[in-house]
Amino acid sequence: MKKLFLLSLTFAGLLLIAGCGKTDDSDIHADATCYCDYYGNGTTNYVLNIQYGRLKNDGSFRKAGESITLDFIAPGDADRKTLPEGTYVLDTDNSLIPGELVQSSAYTLREYLQAWINAGFSIDLKDYSELDLNAIAGYYGTAYYKQTNNKDGEAFPVSQATATVTRNGKNYLISASVTVNGEVKEFTYEGPLEIEIEEPSEPLTEGFTAYYYGDFYNVSADNWLIRVLMEESEALYLELLKTTGTVADIPEGNFTVSRGLVPGDLISGVVDQTSGTVEGSCVATWSGQLKVLIDDGGIELTKVEEEKMRLNYTVRGSDPIYGGEREGTFTGALKVVDCTVEISSMLAPNADDNLKYAQYGRKKTLQKATRTHDRRRL
Repeated sequence: MKKLFLLSLTFAGLLLIAGCGKTDDSDIHADATCYCDYYGNGTTNYVLNIQYGRLKNDGSFRKAGESITLDFIAPGDADRKTLPEGTYVLDTDNSLIPGELVQSSAYTLREYLQAWINAGFSIDLKDYSELDLNAIAGYYGTAYYKQTNNKDGEAFPVSQATATVTRNGKNYLISASVTVNGEVKEFTYEGPLEIEIEEPSEPLTEGFTAYYYGDFYNVSADNWLIRVLMEESEALYLELLKTTGTVADIPEGNFTVSRGLVPGDLISGVVDQTSGTVEGSCVATWSGQLKVLIDDGGIELTKVEEEKMRLNYTVRGSDPIYGGEREGTFTGALKVVDCTVEISSMLAPNADDNLKYAQYGRKKTLQKATRTHDRRRL
């Protein structure tokens, strides 16, 4: 279970291999996801994947393969369970209107590193003088072509694209033509298409969301992560421990900053420099930009009504970059999320490694990179 509230920048693989030949029909696969009104403009959004090559059970290629991913914009009243028929062309002016394919764009290593600098991290570009800072490090968006061997591959944004969709009952005929580095690639899929529907997330509102993790640290104490969205786009992420109970036992009382892992602790915030994540308590913006790593102070939580809480807080951070102090009082609506069910579902009956990973390796509160990316990138 990940306590994850932000997307981070990652490098796309940078290994180009020879393209593979298209084999029989059993080696052609397609799937799609409907993201409803993903772009918030009254349209319906679909992401289609077509793959050529033999796949393993987990969907990865057994040997060399190639794939295309396209992002379709359809009318807002489209049936989410079907990919609407028609001809789609690549959007070139960011209009995102029905009948278009959403464009992707690459970003360079220089832009990637600058995003970390803008987030407040001490990075000297001179330390990367041996690298080509103008080299492509990844991409924004969803439309891309990819070649791969067993494990590695490189994704390329497409510069031109058209796709035609026709449907006969449950079967589709989908033809796509994309231009990658000046070379035209053709993809054709004929057959049924499974479409997964991902409902849009509810918009954030001011208030408390209390995530219950049970005895997450295996120290005979219940672990809670409380996200407090306050006025002026400021947020508190408060990780604390209380005496063992149930999800119904909302944490109340005083909590003091510590990493002793005992009831009454407000767990201090630290940055994992390897993964780039923040664990523990911190101050951030609603969008997740890290402001203060909390390493001193305390809070008082009080349940004032059945579905409301009040927070009194005085918290500080001494980090040279993410230092500062916040204090005040906030009262807001309360929502409780039981995360122990999801953690339990990840555990195999005889998989000790899974248990250890679920307890210690998946708990991340906030990621340090702040540049916006499409959530469906590689």
